[in-house]
Order: sequence, then structure tokens, then C-alpha cells
Amino acid sequence: MHQLVTEFDRLPSLNRAVACPNDDGSQILAMLAYPGGHQVMISVGLTGCALVTNGSVHRTAAGLGTPRAFGPQLLTSLKQLLGAHQQSTAATAHALAHGHWSVLAHSPFGTRYGSTFLWDGRELLELGGSAGGPLGGAPNDASAAYSPATRRWRRLASAPAAVLPDNAGWTWTGHQVFIFGGPTLPNETATNLAGLYNPATNHWIVTSKAPVGPFNAPTAVWSGTRVILAGMTRGTPTLQVASYNPTTNTWASLEPPISAQHPPITMAMVATNDGVLLWSLWGRSKKTGPNTYTGYSGVDVYRLSPSGTWANVTDSWPQGHTVDQPIFTGSEILLAPGQIWCGACSHPAPFDEHGYIVDPATLHRTEIPHGPLDDLGPQIIWTGHAEISFNTGGEITGPNISVLPGDLAIWNPNTRKWARGPRAPKRLSDAPAVWNGNHLFVLAQNGSLLSYGSAAAGG
Repeated sequence: MHQLVTEFDRLPSLNRAVACPNDDGSQILAMLAYPGGHQVMISVGLTGCALVTNGSVHRTAAGLGTPRAFGPQLLTSLKQLLGAHQQSTAATAHALAHGHWSVLAHSPFGTRYGSTFLWDGRELLELGGSAGGPLGGAPNDASAAYSPATRRWRRLASAPAAVLPDNAGWTWTGHQVFIFGGPTLPNETATNLAGLYNPATNHWIVTSKAPVGPFNAPTAVWSGTRVILAGMTRGTPTLQVASYNPTTNTWASLEPPISAQHPPITMAMVATNDGVLLWSLWGRSKKTGPNTYTGYSGVDVYRLSPSGTWANVTDSWPQGHTVDQPIFTGSEILLAPGQIWCGACSHPAPFDEHGYIVDPATLHRTEIPHGPLDDLGPQIIWTGHAEISFNTGGEITGPNISVLPGDLAIWNPNTRKWARGPRAPKRLSDAPAVWNGNHLFVLAQNGSLLSYGSAAAGG
């Protein structure tokens, strides 16, 4: 009960509701009022309470007697909770759109490429990378952390050299960072070893050898008990997947049932409450004449169950569009704006693109309205209340339009409207931006740490 109350007190809007756990209305309340996946304690008077997580109601305590139907009270509570949540979301999105940038302390490493940059719940971590330029260079194993509370950087234990922590795939396990890199220089040899860094102890360990890799741009997600690592191998690309159990330091291959007629070219992956979803974007060509070839392409979708088995759930998933940067919000999946998918064909320039909201259970997609940065393939970040679209690269200029690197925009899911925010004050590095619950943090190309939010964060 104490844990429920603790989680309950952290919620952003109204902090109590009356509902009957035998009434499906309590599920509606949970799904609509708290789409971020919070745990919600619903009081049912003296008869007990229910734990609501992502719209599922579980009875956790019961008193004597059967709770009466709360019909009118439930509807009133539902309206109050939903209204308060929408107002809170709108206020947060509005504040973000009118936020400001702060230039904080320089990273001790200055200019760096391919580093792993994340928030561990207390500090920002910058792990590994190289100083050789965006196309690769000698890996640098040094690591550091920035504390918004002290406004200072501090050195951390260096990553083991065998991990090759440059342009690595990574995920947060709840208390450790898992990193899987690979060779970036011709004279480097793949080790297929991952690293686990524990910020609490400032200690690295090297995993046993993975049965997969080396990869071009590996992807890692945390399933709740295991790391799921996937990527396209180098040379002749092959999609490989494996799981890693940090408790036992053991790997297991998890090859999805891919058809030989659907050879993967690239992939995307996200962990949800309904299992891990893997998109395999495939393409092939067939000679259909003396000098002609016909191309075939599509997108297959697989779901990995908690028991470790794959299911093909492609069904009616659109076959002609890329799948970019899937993010699980706690109840839904956000997809970044992409472009058409036609395999190895020459793609046209993106135009009037937009992202999507995806139901993780049904895979039903809902379009997000076209945003001001969407045709540049921006990074997307979920704040818990709004989506930030962040342009880390290209530019579009012309009559009545100017989109440059460092521009950002905020999408309010309640009003379904976009608002432009101010441009970052410095040229950006290639490290993705990070959200820490209150502010957006990003590294500038010269090593400066920048923050964006409605109030200064550690600077």
C-alpha cells in the first residue's frame, strides 16, 4: 500500500478518484486520465483499492462487503481527472513552447562524436565515443557525468577498451547502462562484447561474448528482465537478434521467423508492455528482362512475447512507409516522421511527412498532424506531456520558411497543434538530445552542454 501511495503522490494532476473496480469505467478512467502509464490507486471507500497500470485494473486489497456501483460519482471523477490532466498537459506544452536555452558547463572532452548520452535519474552520462569526426576515429573510452544540482562535470571510470564504445547501441536497465559497440576503424577487430556500467558504484563489467554482430548501428531495448539487442550485420546485411540476461551473464539467440522472400535491409525496435516489437524493412529485386529489374519491398512486424517466442503481427501494417525512432510512452508508441519505403530504390525528397501514434496491442496507427520540422527527419522526444521535435541536421529555407539546425517544435497531444520554440544557440554535436523530466539537454559541437526548458536547469 505504501508503494501505491508513493506512486500515486507523484502524479501530475488530481490525486484521488472514486471508482468501482468491478466497473469497466475504472479502466476507461485509467486509460484516459493517465495515458503516460502511471500506477494509479483508485479508492473504493472502505472496501479496498485497485492498482491501475496502463488501463488494466488489478484488485490489490479488499475489505468486507461488496462495493456499491458508483455510477454518477465515477463519471464525475472521470471528467475531473481527464480535465485536470488535459489542462496540465496543455500548460506544460505551452510552457515548453515559450521556454529558453541555457549554455552550461563544457564537457571535459570537448568535441566528441558517437558518444552514448543519457539521463540515469540523477545525472547526465557521456560515455565513450571518438574525437575523430562524424565518420569515425580513434575510440575514446573516457566517460563523465554532469549534475544539474551542482552544475559540474565529474570524471567517471573509463569504459573497458574491449567494449568499443563508439556509435554503440545502448539501453537503461533501471540501474545500469548496457552498451554494445563495434569497430569503427579498419584496423579494429570486432569483439562482440558488451559493457554494463553502474552509476551507483562507478564500475564497469564486460559481458560474455554475444552470439550476434558486429552491427551497423545496433539497437538495444530493455524488456524488464533482459536486454534485447538487434541490428543489421556488416557486409551482406543480415538481421540478427539476441537477448542478454544481466543476472546470469548469459546470451540467447532470438532469430525472428523471417521469410527468405523478405530479406531485411534495415530495422526498428521498441519494448512495450505487450512485448518487444520489431519492424523488418525488407527489399529485393528480380531480373524481369534482358536489361530490366523489378523491385519488391515491404515491412514485416514481429512481436516477441515475454516467454521468448516471436509472432508475425504484420497484418495490415502499411508496406510503403519507413518506421523511425519508435518511442513507448507507457501506453502508446510514437513514430517519428519518415518517408516512403521502397527498399533499395532512390527515395524522393520528403514532403508533407508526419509522425504516428501506434496502439501497441492492435498496431492501429493515428496520424500526428504535419509539423514544421517533419520533412527534415527530426529527432523526437516524449516529455510525458508533449512531443518535442528537434532538428539536429538539415535545413529548409525559402519564401516564408526557415528551418535550420537547432530548431525545435512542440506538439500538444490534447490540442493536436504544433508550436515553434527558439533555436539552439550553438551548433550541435551528433549526440541525441536527452529529456530528464524537466529539461532537454544536448551537447554542442564544441562540447558545451545546452539545456532547454521553461526555467534554467543547472545553469
